Amino acid sequence: MSKKGFQWIRFFRKYGPISRNGNMFDEDILRTSKRTGISPISFEHPLASKLYSIFDFSKNELKSVILTGAAGDGKTCLCRLVWEKIGGDFDTWAQDEPYVSIPLQHPSKGNITIHIIRDLSAWVPQRGLDWPQDKKELLLKFSRLLYENEPNDIFLIAANDGQLIETWRRLDAHGDAEKVSKLLEDLLVNGKEEEEGIALKFFNLSKISSAELFQRALHAVLSHEGWSDCFEGEAGESITFGSQSPIRRNYELLKKPLAQTRLNILFELCDYNELHIPIREILLLLTNAILGHPDCGNRLMIPNDVAKVIDAKKVAKASLYNNIFGGNLSELRQQSIPVFNYFNLFRIGYETTNRIDNLLIFGEEVSLLSTHFKELISSDTFYGADDSYRAAQYEYINGDDEDEDKCSEFLEKLV
Repeated sequence: MSKKGFQWIRFFRKYGPISRNGNMFDEDILRTSKRTGISPISFEHPLASKLYSIFDFSKNELKSVILTGAAGDGKTCLCRLVWEKIGGDFDTWAQDEPYVSIPLQHPSKGNITIHIIRDLSAWVPQRGLDWPQDKKELLLKFSRLLYENEPNDIFLIAANDGQLIETWRRLDAHGDAEKVSKLLEDLLVNGKEEEEGIALKFFNLSKISSAELFQRALHAVLSHEGWSDCFEGEAGESITFGSQSPIRRNYELLKKPLAQTRLNILFELCDYNELHIPIREILLLLTNAILGHPDCGNRLMIPNDVAKVIDAKKVAKASLYNNIFGGNLSELRQQSIPVFNYFNLFRIGYETTNRIDNLLIFGEEVSLLSTHFKELISSDTFYGADDSYRAAQYEYINGDDEDEDKCSEFLEKLV
């Protein structure tokens, strides 16, 4: 009845804040997708069309490309898409080797070779170890070819910005390698994509608007066909995906224009403050927003958790408004994820006004506030004034002032 819906939720959960090898994120998702037949969450990266055009050799002169940025910015995914565009096969890519190459026939230059280093940090030797001769020669070859007008070897290299600069500093400190080290530092510091006369395009993915990435990722998540397996037909009448399901409620809340607008404003504020949020963390936040619950394994719900959460009357703990800020996670885990750190810098839920506090605390009993309390709070049967809220509210108002535990419980609910 809802088997496909169950599979989708378990697949979607992989994008959330669960322990994993970050360098293998794209590969792990692809393998699971191939095994289950579920399409990964995908959207066109803002850089994709420009990158594809560079590797359209019928239209452009030959140039190498460097992709840099933070972990999770989509560098590996873009490398994979280029690999597919130029005819690379899936099995070769799926071997997880950081370096792959492919010979191609250029329309005017004849035989050329495309070299792709999809993860420079996994490919170069660790600091203090000697360079394998073949790896050193390949990077020195890349350095030399940048200054040739018609290179026959083209490189696509993906690297975090710190690793990128360090790698060339560790190569021979003379000749072309030294020039490239200074070139890369200049391009990175000054935000430039190229230098005249040098056969290289340089893209810093961390400079792409997080708000734009969020809008694309949000649409891709909400429009994924997996949700129809959850909410349509008999599955939509089940306990797991029916009207009382917190998974369904969070999904529906995230579709509302008001929620989307306010989330987008947070991403814009991060952009204005130069707090870049990579794609991987945007998807993590959206997954956590829909599936988050502090009492479930990895603090994310799976389909089998829904009935238990409803029976235990703990639906309120799945609140989208709490999950967006990582409130379902442990404090240590929350602090380890930059997007939650950034969002919590705005102190939403903490810095408020006396009017809002009075509404939340006394609104049900005060005639001037009761209409607003009913409209805004008690009408929300999921995340508003449920039984646990009213019980904590009563203890806060009428209980012993010295009982800090009971006071703190209600103050947490106010947040």
